[in-house]
Amino acid sequence: MAISLQALGVPGLSVNAQPRHTSAARHPAGEAEPSKTQQAINLLLRVFSYSLLLVAVAFTGSTIVVPKLGGAVPVTILSDSMAPSMPLGSLSIIKPTSPLDMAEIQTRSPGKIREASDYSNLSIGDVVAYQPDPRNATLVIHRIVSVSAHADGSFSFTTKGDNNRVPDRDAVADFQIRGVVWYHLPPPLGTINTFLNHDPTNHFIAVIIVAGAGYIWALTLFWRAFRRHKPGEIEPPAQTKQQKRQGPQGPGDTSAVTHTQDPQKLIAPAWLLHAVESSELESAAQLESERELIGSQS
Repeated sequence: MAISLQALGVPGLSVNAQPRHTSAARHPAGEAEPSKTQQAINLLLRVFSYSLLLVAVAFTGSTIVVPKLGGAVPVTILSDSMAPSMPLGSLSIIKPTSPLDMAEIQTRSPGKIREASDYSNLSIGDVVAYQPDPRNATLVIHRIVSVSAHADGSFSFTTKGDNNRVPDRDAVADFQIRGVVWYHLPPPLGTINTFLNHDPTNHFIAVIIVAGAGYIWALTLFWRAFRRHKPGEIEPPAQTKQQKRQGPQGPGDTSAVTHTQDPQKLIAPAWLLHAVESSELESAAQLESERELIGSQS
């Protein structure tokens, strides 16, 4: 017996006896569920990819973007005199104390350099980069341990490497200071910075490596998506399994049926479907009783 839900206030839908428990196919036909090993490998690859992306973004931001915005310059530590805080291969970000570039400094007198620079904020404990020889662009990065003010308004500084036993032999004049350390990054970021800036060809090599890694990653994602959904194939709709009512089945039992519509798409409430099912079963039992009664009378 079929009951139209239109008569019960639900237009356009009709059901047979609805089973109480339904289960849709969790995976389309022909698609196997990945094993636990494959799931673990996919998770590791995903974590590695995102970690590599975060490292690349952090490296670019801390060595290029932030120094550029702050007017700072990255400098590689080439000795262990500032270890362990800044060991060999570290990268120090230096904020200049003067707007003059290296070429202008070489053509200016100490007085002109002092006039264009600002040393008032330097104090004991600051790590500064100074140039002992104006003809040599090599900088020394040490910590200030004492400050001396002179009558003419100039300053001199006593510096010392954190890993050295004694302070530097010669005092550092204020016009020799080129900048103060803003922050520093651990090795091997300084070594990488030296490699990139030593030869312009290395920049091209680095760009090729990064771009190649990005293309390989994108192709891998595309291939996995292609394997998962091949073009031209249409996935069959999910089919529900035949449900059977527990217990012995009597004559005319119609509970073991297959519904033809996904129950999740029905707009009829659960209590209404249960009422329909009960009515179906009662009608089937009543029909069977009438048949038995007619048979006994004949």
